[in-house]
Amino acid sequence: MEVEILKKDSILSNDTGINKRISEVIRSLRDKFKPKDLLEYFKLPKSTYMYWQKRLDRPNKYEQIEKKILEIKKKTIQTMDIEE
Repeated sequence: MEVEILKKDSILSNDTGINKRISEVIRSLRDKFKPKDLLEYFKLPKSTYMYWQKRLDRPNKYEQIEKKILEIKKKTIQTMDIEE
């Protein structure tokens, strides 16, 4: 199980909340392992996992705004690199 979890390291190193990231990993591995075992491994309460499962299925209503913010951030970083 640990090897499969380490393969999902890119999800765990994302900039979002840890419980959300753990829930994403559990969701991706639930075909190979029992969710109960994964929850126990990560010490994540079932209620927290269920909370995030409901939210992961919802469309992100701020997706357009988040993309715009990331574009501005990228342009700002590029501008700062050029000026230095």
